[in-house]
Amino acid sequence: MRILECFDADTPRLTASQIAESTGLSRSTTHRLVTEMTSVGMLQRLDDGNLTVSVRSWETSVRCSPLEQLRELAKPVLEGLHRRFNHHICLAVPDFDSLSVLYLEHYDATYPLRILSRHASRLSIHNNSAGLTMLAFGGEKAVNRVLNGSLPARVTGEPMDPSRVRADLLQIRQQGYGHIVGGMVTENTSFAVPCFDLTDGSVQCSLGLVARTDQCDHDEVLTTLISAGRTLSRALTEASTPEVPPIFLDKSA
Repeated sequence: MRILECFDADTPRLTASQIAESTGLSRSTTHRLVTEMTSVGMLQRLDDGNLTVSVRSWETSVRCSPLEQLRELAKPVLEGLHRRFNHHICLAVPDFDSLSVLYLEHYDATYPLRILSRHASRLSIHNNSAGLTMLAFGGEKAVNRVLNGSLPARVTGEPMDPSRVRADLLQIRQQGYGHIVGGMVTENTSFAVPCFDLTDGSVQCSLGLVARTDQCDHDEVLTTLISAGRTLSRALTEASTPEVPPIFLDKSA
């Protein structure tokens, strides 16, 4: 896994030496593991000698990943929101183990808009509307772990006030959504609503919308987004069976 995590949108191709440097593994260990991963089809060696994640790895992950099932289930809701508003629309899931939020899907705004999150990227759970919204409904264990941590702000890196974060979480729980004006990007406003497995009330994901503050009707966005969140919650619950539980990430938090 450490080797696969070296690859991302900025570095889709790497040499074995670069992988060794990134993982901290010795070169001999890296070369041995790379050879094994190439032989079973997890990695692909290109004509220039560089390595990349193989098509077979992608195929396998798409076929069996519950996150891919969630993405497909949410697609009609996401597309409907994008057609309605033309703002940036995103789907995210919480990882309470690492206290981060993973972005599964997004639809770009139809106008220039600066966005810091990317498809298949992560942000800390405490400094964005999607993460805070899911954390607010994720249980006290996760909340306490976050508040007892360093809480660096996404833009400045300065520590955030734990009492302010707790107050924000309480407000989100009371109103049922997250709404941040001028957070990570000064000119933007972000919205997020939680989506639940209605059989046990566990938060599964969030629907998010980001827009330029001066280009959106906040009340209209919130009304529509809350309705969309309820629609996806019902779909998540109806799709769950004993064989395919609606557990996309660990709910032990």
